[in-house]
Amino acid sequence: MRRVDLVEATMQGWARLNPSQRERFFQADLKAALRLDRLEFRAWLLRRLRHPPLAVPIDPARFAISDRDMALLVEALPLRAGDADRGTRLRDGFPRDGGRSLAGRKMGRGLEHFRKEGARLIPEPTEPDPYAEEAYQLWAVKQQSK
Repeated sequence: MRRVDLVEATMQGWARLNPSQRERFFQADLKAALRLDRLEFRAWLLRRLRHPPLAVPIDPARFAISDRDMALLVEALPLRAGDADRGTRLRDGFPRDGGRSLAGRKMGRGLEHFRKEGARLIPEPTEPDPYAEEAYQLWAVKQQSK
């Protein structure tokens, strides 16, 4: 587990708060400090630093689009009840280790399986992608040249 400097992380989170949030956090912090022992208070503070409003805001532009980065992004985002109404959901069995390509290769799955199953979009697009066919043709040529 990565070591967190609680003082620095708390001060950075504190700087992102508005005055009313600062007051609320100060009151909660004071109550927790009075009722918890040292280790419990450290755990309490770490939980506060990992969730809004003290947590560092997520900048999706920092993530490269790969299985591992998408898994990290999804784990970090707070999912709300209304997310399902927009049609956003993860496929079952989404790999957390980013090892889908190697596992698929071992099972003999290739580009055609990826095209049918791995690249399926949920919800389905309303219009066909004008570049998809050309992209898969170029990808197949690249794979044949290896």
